[in-house]
Amino acid sequence: MAAGCGGGVESLRVDCSSTAACEASLKRIRAALPESERADFGRDLAAACALDLLGRAVAGDRDGGMDVTLKPLDGLTVREIRVRAEANRVEMRKRMGVKAK
Repeated sequence: MAAGCGGGVESLRVDCSSTAACEASLKRIRAALPESERADFGRDLAAACALDLLGRAVAGDRDGGMDVTLKPLDGLTVREIRVRAEANRVEMRKRMGVKAK
């Protein structure tokens, strides 16, 4: 896991250099988050990777572990993951013709 400047959860970054590194960095990030934010972070991880995963699925790519699945998030902070997740949610709603609540 590469640390950024400063401290706290916002200085922690996802490390997808290997499956083990990815799992360890996500474990550290979740542990640093308040309990009340952990479920939202899990949903944000999924949304932040959704468009990439969809593209890989359509292409028939079935290879890779967690490090490959989350590779688009490599080096990102919690805040950056949240921003990407929201952008992907907006794009997915647009593609599917779904209006935001």
